[in-house]
Amino acid sequence: MSITQRIWKYRMHYLIVIPAVLFLIGFKIIPFFSGLYMSLVDYQFHKDLFQSEWVGLRHYARLFSGDTLFWQLLRNTLSIKLGYMLASGLLAFVLAIALSLVRSRVLRGSLLTLFLIPYFIPSGVFAYVVAWLLSEGQSPIASLNVTALAQAELFQPIAIAAETFKTCGIAIAVALAAISSRQASLAGEASLFVQAKVIPAARAVAAFLLLQLTYILSGDFELLQSLLNPLVRQTGETLETYGFNAFLMQMNTGTGASIQIILIIVQLVFAYGAYLLVKRYFIGDLFSGIAEAGKLNGRSSLSGGAAAGTAVSVLYGLAVLAFLYVLFIYPFTMSAENGVLQLIKPVHYILYLMIGFIAAIFHMMMITLLAYPLTVRRLPGKAVYTFFLILLAVLGSSYVFEFFQARTMGMNNTVFPIFLYGIIAIVPVFVLKSIFNSKYSDLKEQAEQEGKGEAHAFVMLYLPKLWKPILALGVLQFVAIWNAFIPSVMHIADPNMFSPVYQFRALAQSGMHFVDVLRYGAIVSLPSVLLFLVFRRWITSEVLLGHVRKL
Repeated sequence: MSITQRIWKYRMHYLIVIPAVLFLIGFKIIPFFSGLYMSLVDYQFHKDLFQSEWVGLRHYARLFSGDTLFWQLLRNTLSIKLGYMLASGLLAFVLAIALSLVRSRVLRGSLLTLFLIPYFIPSGVFAYVVAWLLSEGQSPIASLNVTALAQAELFQPIAIAAETFKTCGIAIAVALAAISSRQASLAGEASLFVQAKVIPAARAVAAFLLLQLTYILSGDFELLQSLLNPLVRQTGETLETYGFNAFLMQMNTGTGASIQIILIIVQLVFAYGAYLLVKRYFIGDLFSGIAEAGKLNGRSSLSGGAAAGTAVSVLYGLAVLAFLYVLFIYPFTMSAENGVLQLIKPVHYILYLMIGFIAAIFHMMMITLLAYPLTVRRLPGKAVYTFFLILLAVLGSSYVFEFFQARTMGMNNTVFPIFLYGIIAIVPVFVLKSIFNSKYSDLKEQAEQEGKGEAHAFVMLYLPKLWKPILALGVLQFVAIWNAFIPSVMHIADPNMFSPVYQFRALAQSGMHFVDVLRYGAIVSLPSVLLFLVFRRWITSEVLLGHVRKL
């Protein structure tokens, strides 16, 4: 069959992505090229971009010249990122094996759910709790003589530990699912410890860390931004935080845009390389087609393995419970000072819930359409389309370019940018494709051989098989929108229009009593945590990989 014939055969795959691709070009590609041009001119906010003075590579030359700031920022960025990868990888490996040794399916599943909850707490709230726990004279866990986050030499270890504690549940779930898949394939030999547990866990963690290399110069931006303070910028400031602050806070558009372009170029190279490596060597470790924790066999050839695994898992679970107690229970056992709960406006709260809900619906529609062409093995132009999607995934963190576009379109101080940019997340497209191909690709090929059209496969096979992961990915996108405060920082100037999470940040920075702030933090954290618990059955390790960008 010629290329022309194949294009005609799969014409539906090209047609259904046109609306989503046009939307993405308008709200990701065009802002990227505007930002690229901005990095080459001396842009001032009171001028039109294309009337600005051309300076060529001056901003880049200034970054790479004798100025040591850029290299300090790069060292900080890599130290925090690589430290996080090492810490989260080791912790996930140990806890995944420990959980796999727990014999009770109910206890194992409950512990895994518990390990995942911190990820669903907004990063701004999480950072405040960490800062309060480590504050001088206020910490309930120890009598501290200094404020730990004010010590430059302690900032990186604290930031690494905080991000690891918040997000490593995802890596644990991925490794545990790999162990489950391996044990299913070993059948009667499932008691072999190394083959059944160590090797699959190590491979899954390696694959997870390889995905983290995709964003080698990025991390949990909101968590780091919330932990930073002027006393620790020498060791805590990263390329991402510095570029953001330079652009939006200091109006240094050239530096901010240049750093953003550098981040995009470097991470595009790493992202494409990681995609090829994962696709070739690790795709089976991440998308096995086997259910995760519940069907594991807790037996082990190690004497006392079950007891040790249970003890380690429960110990870590107690640490998570202690953190949740501090946020959700402890502040309500204390007397409030300012009645902060009165600041919650039900209409305002519902408005942002609706924004997240509607954006999540559009997000589910978009990723469903974008993923379908990737289910065809020999689709003409598939390599180009894949690279286009990877580029869009890397552009997902282009906050400064989104701000410029929204400002140009007159959307500042409205909720429209929060809604429009909240629709976009590209990594879930690859997750949907991989879930379908790992479980149902043979059914699609069979339908093709039987002469059934692509429309039939889409309606009768693709959608019925994937509606649960699509819905779960929609829940995760809602969580991402609700939990974020940076969009409000960029687009909202009126305090009466702040998102609930950004209003929490404003209260935390106002010096209000910690009990009131913690109470407000607990309330704004509830929607995300409750949604996770309600849809936990469908939020599998495979689905969670769709938000690896947020780690």
